[in-house]
Amino acid sequence: MFQRVLLAVDGTETGDVAASYAGALARSTKAAVRILYVNEMLTGRGVTRSTNREAGEVVVAAMRALAGGGSGADGLVEVATRGAVAPTIARVAADWGAEVIVVGSRRRKRVGRLSRAGVAGRLGSLTPVPTLIAPPPLDVSRLDPGAIDLPSLAGRGSGA
Repeated sequence: MFQRVLLAVDGTETGDVAASYAGALARSTKAAVRILYVNEMLTGRGVTRSTNREAGEVVVAAMRALAGGGSGADGLVEVATRGAVAPTIARVAADWGAEVIVVGSRRRKRVGRLSRAGVAGRLGSLTPVPTLIAPPPLDVSRLDPGAIDLPSLAGRGSGA
C-alpha cells in the first residue's frame, strides 16, 4: 500500500496523536517514515516559533515514539516564512516521494471548521498526496459525568 509516510509534527498533543497514526500505518504496511517539523518564522527578521534545539527535540521525541512501537524513522527540520507551513510540507512530500502525509488536527470553533482554516485544511489544495488528518485528543475534562448512565452501560456486556 504505502511505502513512504511523511509525518508532520509540531510538538503538541495533536502531533502526538498523528505520530501514533503514522506509526500504526507504517507498521501495517512496512513503510518508511520521515518526520518533519516546520519551524515557522514569526517576523521577517529570522525569529522562529521554536529554537533549532526545540525543533530538533520534537523530531527526536517522535522518532523515539515510533521506534518504541517498532517503526523506524528519520527526521528533519525545515524553516518556513510566516504562513508557509502547509506549502513547505507539500514540497517536502513531493521531494521525498511521500505516498501519504499524516498531520494532526485542532479542535476549532464552528467557523474555523467551516472555513477549513489551518495547515491540515490547506494541504488538500496544495498536494495530490493523500493527507490523513488525525483527530485531536478528546478533552474529557469537559464531559458531564452525570450525562452517562453507567448502570445501563454495565448491563449491556454482561451476556444476561
